[in-house]
Amino acid sequence: MANNYTQFSAELQLDNEDQYQWFHYLLNLNDHIYDYVFENEAEYDDEEEAKNDFIDQVNSTYGIKLCAEDIDDAYQNFQYKLQKDSLWVYAEEDGNINMIGKMVQAFFNTFRPDGIFYLTYADTCSKMRIDEFGGGAMVVTAKKIDYFSTNDFVNEKLKEHKEKLK
Repeated sequence: MANNYTQFSAELQLDNEDQYQWFHYLLNLNDHIYDYVFENEAEYDDEEEAKNDFIDQVNSTYGIKLCAEDIDDAYQNFQYKLQKDSLWVYAEEDGNINMIGKMVQAFFNTFRPDGIFYLTYADTCSKMRIDEFGGGAMVVTAKKIDYFSTNDFVNEKLKEHKEKLK
């Protein structure tokens, strides 16, 4: 059996304490949700209802678009180093670029409506397997998140080639 990995390393510059605190809260969201559920358990019929209410509050306050599936053990699924002037996100083995995109987009909507962030990634495999390697990029603005993968590029070129042969 082989293991597949998505690896990356990128940095976002921060300008002030408010931006630092904003990311500090979101990066520690799993701690906050469990505190919220514990502190408010008497108000809800079940834990899921409390979690969904918490997610709605976070989405409203932070302008992020999280769903219940985002808030589980895989919520973060990347490493980071948060400093007063920057956020470095990386994955030595495997990471979730989608969550980083959601966070950065919400950050731009809050602090930098004209901001742009990019992250390039490598898809690797623990064994030499055909078509198990590639990569791509993600570009984030306040308005959209674009993804580009080498597999999509290759498939597009193969399709173009087949159409020319017709």
